[in-house]
Amino acid sequence: MAKREKTLKRHDDIRKDFEKMSNEKEYGVQKYNMKFILEKLGEKYYMSSKTIENIVFFRLEKQ
Repeated sequence: MAKREKTLKRHDDIRKDFEKMSNEKEYGVQKYNMKFILEKLGEKYYMSSKTIENIVFFRLEKQ
């Protein structure tokens, strides 16, 4: 697997985790806020929360 493919797969995994955490509800409301999700994903993937935010909102993709 080429480096670019691994990077794109990692980005997809980050987005899936973000969506999973965003959709988690407790008592009918979102369980985690945006800042918490970005911080936790940053810890999991060894990246800053800003980098995770850029990945989630497609700000890093080269066309």
